[in-house]
Amino acid sequence: MVRIDEYEGFEYLLVDARTGARTTVAGPPQVSPNGERFACDMVNMVIGNIGIQVWRVKPGGFELEYDYSSIEGFIPGPIKWLDDASIQVAHVDPSGKVLGQVIYRREGRPWTRQP
Repeated sequence: MVRIDEYEGFEYLLVDARTGARTTVAGPPQVSPNGERFACDMVNMVIGNIGIQVWRVKPGGFELEYDYSSIEGFIPGPIKWLDDASIQVAHVDPSGKVLGQVIYRREGRPWTRQP
């Protein structure tokens, strides 16, 4: 994993050790307990890239399963895997104060935000 700093933000480059395939993700990956997926938070307020991504680890690369970008004031904080199909994401304000927690769950193929 390589962090790439750009003029108005940053991203992470993941390189598959076996194939050399390259994938760019928005934030540092948090790996699921079984290692089959990872989640990233996207917090680049300069260019308006705010949300979360969930990726599936496949032979030879990664597949984006879920991409949630928000313009409604939701700023993701730390991501925590609750199990292999659920993540908890802190909801923070621009100062970093935690306002609550949001849970996303994979039910079948799609990921959904839980009430």
